[in-house]
Amino acid sequence: MSRYRKVLSKIWTDDKFPFLSKDAQLLFLYHLTSDRSTPFLLYIEGQGAMGDALRLPTTRLKQAMKELSIKGMVWYSDDGSNLLFLPNALKLPENSPDSPNSVKTWLALFHDLPQTPFYYKCLSHMVSLTEGITHTLTLAFLKALPLTRPIQEQEQEQEQEQEQDKNPLSDSEEIGLSELLFKKISERNPNFKKPNFQSWGKNINLMIRADSRSPDDIRKVILWCQDDLFWQNNILSTGKLREKYDQLYLKMRGNGNGGSGFTGSKSKTFGQAGGARSDDQPYPIDAEY
Repeated sequence: MSRYRKVLSKIWTDDKFPFLSKDAQLLFLYHLTSDRSTPFLLYIEGQGAMGDALRLPTTRLKQAMKELSIKGMVWYSDDGSNLLFLPNALKLPENSPDSPNSVKTWLALFHDLPQTPFYYKCLSHMVSLTEGITHTLTLAFLKALPLTRPIQEQEQEQEQEQEQDKNPLSDSEEIGLSELLFKKISERNPNFKKPNFQSWGKNINLMIRADSRSPDDIRKVILWCQDDLFWQNNILSTGKLREKYDQLYLKMRGNGNGGSGFTGSKSKTFGQAGGARSDDQPYPIDAEY
């Protein structure tokens, strides 16, 4: 791996980093600069290695990991692979590949990682970033990523979609959850356009079948996000619900299954865990890193 890493000075004016605990700040900076990391910041490093490098007791390390996870700044695998991922790193043009040859190197590194469910979760997230990325070489890397997926997995997903087309969802659980989201949105905006519930239901179906989300957890996340002052105006479709599900679920779990999140319905004061800004405007959905 490279001996050098980019850490931007604007990290100190980020909307999350300055308000982390000292241990969480130290751990995040370590993730950015670890000699085990990859340029796209999805890599393998166990808790033992992190604790030894930072000289942090296990209890403090786990608390720092939990803090970064709740804020959506770092994803940690729970499948024994020791993979971890900084999901917002590639949004920054400064973190783009340096050359076309670098793109090839990145792809090779990515392909060498253990292809666990967590790996594919991160892959799906990376591919979803293409709409918001403007740097040419980063786009080249992201657009090449789907080619690393096993052919059988692509075929299986296509078969699932074809099966859905043959069998309309009608009064299924997927439709019920779609109607619940529409109902909660309509309570705030009676003029919200009624969606195509078959289309909405397909997104819920993919969340259950492809993403392994439980219907009960999806219901809880819908109710929580539609009660949160920040998220209720950002989650207006099942597509967006699926895209942001992991971030929503972690925030919900971190705030007691329904308490206020970053700028939630029960708190508008600025503090250690975040809140509304002094001008009463919500923070952006994604941090810089």
